[in-house]
Amino acid sequence: MENGSRMAGSSMLETVRGFVNTWNIDAGQDELRDPQGLACWVVGQGLAPADIRFSRADLGRAVAVREGIRALLTANNGEQDAEDLAAVAALEQVAGSLPLRARFADGRPAGWEPAGERPVDHVLGRLLAIVMTAVADGSWGRLKACREHGCRWAFYDSSKNRSGTWCSMAVCGNAAKQRAFIARRRAARMIKP
Repeated sequence: MENGSRMAGSSMLETVRGFVNTWNIDAGQDELRDPQGLACWVVGQGLAPADIRFSRADLGRAVAVREGIRALLTANNGEQDAEDLAAVAALEQVAGSLPLRARFADGRPAGWEPAGERPVDHVLGRLLAIVMTAVADGSWGRLKACREHGCRWAFYDSSKNRSGTWCSMAVCGNAAKQRAFIARRRAARMIKP
């Protein structure tokens, strides 16, 4: 999986990509497997002080946001199924409870910032503020989830025409093309008398 670090948009969008990629579906590794894992990731990204603590409920909300964002990235890649729609609904429920406020600087709109008192609200609000800023500046559509269902790694589509489909053509793209080739061969055999 390519790291997608050639983001033309905001470096903050890289934080969202990294958040989604805390679960490596292909490898079966989840950095957010417990509240301590969430704290470690958040502190490592500079989103909270080193002494931050989270509960199991906080972890559940964070995972709902992560998977909801992954579902949105799947939609950015032209796909979405019932599971994705459920993940977006869960994201919307958490997002509806997060206080954000508009920020202004030098007499102009400057973006959104979290206004929550609880540490998890502040962190999740900050991530969603990045998403909404990326939607507004047009960079959001380039952040996608790999179409390979066993992967779904978040990547930044740096192609000129925004046609990137897989996180890695050499791995996921090749696997998809191989499956399509085999399916065409089987179909051709069934047609022959």
